[in-house]
Amino acid sequence: LFGFEVVFRWLCPIEKQSVTNAVSANSLRFTQIYFFAMCLFYKYSLFNFFPKYILRLLKLYTK
Repeated sequence: LFGFEVVFRWLCPIEKQSVTNAVSANSLRFTQIYFFAMCLFYKYSLFNFFPKYILRLLKLYTK
């Protein structure tokens, strides 16, 4: 819950102050969301799928 609050505060404080800052704020928000999504993806895919895949390959090749 604490991590979610930190992420929520990190993603949401960007406010559009003017027309010139709106584009940079949108691009920064997109970059933050994309980076956070990639971190989640790599965390869950590499630590859950990748070791199982390597163990499966090792079992196949060691028989």
